[in-house]
Amino acid sequence: MHQYFFILGREPQLSVTEIWRWFSCQPVRVEHLALTKTYLIVNTETALDLTLLQEQLGGMVKSGEVFAVTDNAEDKIADVILKKLVFNSGRLYFGFSWYGRAPAWFKNLGLKLKRALKDQGRVRFVVSREATLSSVTVKKNHLLPPLGYEIVCLPDQEQVYLGQTI
Repeated sequence: MHQYFFILGREPQLSVTEIWRWFSCQPVRVEHLALTKTYLIVNTETALDLTLLQEQLGGMVKSGEVFAVTDNAEDKIADVILKKLVFNSGRLYFGFSWYGRAPAWFKNLGLKLKRALKDQGRVRFVVSREATLSSVTVKKNHLLPPLGYEIVCLPDQEQVYLGQTI
């Protein structure tokens, strides 16, 4: 199974309708996992080409693949993210987005991870005044694969879905 997230646009209902319409025209079996005002998470049996999907849908801000689901605890989230981040040519670019009300510790998580990773190579942590990075910031700061990572945190009650923007 593959889990994907979609960050919804300015008109969330329209974004969701557009995404479901796209899925209805594809030979893909899809299951809804979570929906809020800002994101949709789905399961699919087959892998999706998110780059193509992003080009075809106008009501979606970002999309990516969910790589973990964990408790809403700083240490657990930090451990999962540290295992995900891999250096490319001795460099690492990363940033975070939290969709929903971010906990107080979230602001310092990136700096904590940057300190932990510094010994392995050059690290660039991209920050924003907001809890989320804009799609322009993500692209301009090399946070898309294969150069970097935008780690997206999607809280759902007591758990957090962790994903990487594609």
